[in-house]
Amino acid sequence: MSAKAFLDTNIVIYGYSQDEPDKQQQARECTQTHESWISTQVLNETVNTLKRKFSLEYRQIGAVVDELSQQGQPADVII
Repeated sequence: MSAKAFLDTNIVIYGYSQDEPDKQQQARECTQTHESWISTQVLNETVNTLKRKFSLEYRQIGAVVDELSQQGQPADVII
């Protein structure tokens, strides 16, 4: 992995959504071929979206967050 990629919520959601297979494949390729960074804000937005729009159980969402946390490095959010 040479290039770094910051994962925003849309990329993360596309990676888990089966509604748009082309975007899902592109999102997964991005996370597999780049060193990725993810912020706590993106994790929070992902949890909210997976619960509200996809009606996943918190157990399933927890597995997604664990996977994302292992794949990407947390990015500091400085205000």
